[in-house]
Amino acid sequence: MTYKRYACTLLALALVLAIATIAFWHSFTRPTFYEKDGHGDLARLASYDIPRPIATPPVDLGGTHEMLGDYFARGDTGTRDILVIGDSVSGGAGGSWWQDDLQARYGIETTTALRMLHGSDYTDVYQMARLLLALGYIDQLRPRCLVLECGERMITRHFASDIRPLPDWTRDHFEREVRAYRETTGRDIVPPYTLLSTTMGAANKAYIENRLHERFVDGQPTGDARHARLTIPTFSNPGWQHDLVYFVQDKEYLTMPHETAAVNATLNDLAADLRAHGTELVLFVLPDKLDTYYPWLEDQSFPPSPFFDEMAALPHDYAYIDTRTPLRQAVAAGTPDLYWCDDTHASYRAQRLLVDLLAPVLSK
Repeated sequence: MTYKRYACTLLALALVLAIATIAFWHSFTRPTFYEKDGHGDLARLASYDIPRPIATPPVDLGGTHEMLGDYFARGDTGTRDILVIGDSVSGGAGGSWWQDDLQARYGIETTTALRMLHGSDYTDVYQMARLLLALGYIDQLRPRCLVLECGERMITRHFASDIRPLPDWTRDHFEREVRAYRETTGRDIVPPYTLLSTTMGAANKAYIENRLHERFVDGQPTGDARHARLTIPTFSNPGWQHDLVYFVQDKEYLTMPHETAAVNATLNDLAADLRAHGTELVLFVLPDKLDTYYPWLEDQSFPPSPFFDEMAALPHDYAYIDTRTPLRQAVAAGTPDLYWCDDTHASYRAQRLLVDLLAPVLSK
């Protein structure tokens, strides 16, 4: 084969591969990516094309919220009534902000700081609270309440087993980090794929691996998402009413030491330090999706989470809200879609329910 013929053959193979990649992407893989409505992370991880009953653009709950990064960007030095340090749910993941509902229905204004996920300077919600204390921002903002919002599966790590030393940050460094970090509601995560995009190819590869593993190994996808059947219909997605798609870490958390007493002791210490500065601590834990729907799982061969039961039995020097009981009561009453079928995050319906629990505590 001459050099010219060899080059033409390679070019033809590359063209065929590009066409096949694009065709596979548009036919199978792309529908598993969510667009513009802020939810669908589990569908993407499992390569599931979960049909939606209606289009679900980002939900406008009618109110407004302030981000701490915007407060810094304006050069504001004023006080704030309620400060929230949150995980992804506080940052609009799932398509809506519960802070907006709190403001719209109860008139309670909040300023929100988010745990930061980028680079080596990762900070969790506990570190953020300690940094705000250590750098003098609690004295500057003088919040009446500090709300810590944390996912259930993260709380042992953040407050007991993996408490990390504070980064050696100045106020300027902290403000730069907070201003730079944004959690975007309703962003379109389908990237602008080019003809021979390696990302497109990787997504296609993940789709094939998920389907093969599901078909020939254990009936589950290979990634971070898992699938279970429920005894009652809990979602409105056609064909998925009895299907629970959940984050694999939800189940892994059930096999870990929960260290609930140590978590509570850490929170009591933080509450005492905040109270010395005139601020009351409120703990707002979002139950894991698997934990919320556990009573209705067909397969209960693994133990339920003890966290909420153990926390209820401990003495709290802070405001502790049992969020799991009302969510399970709503499921039992037939409320659909408290969590998105295709996502690990709670929907606006659960957020409204939880805001009804939080608002009386913040109004005291």
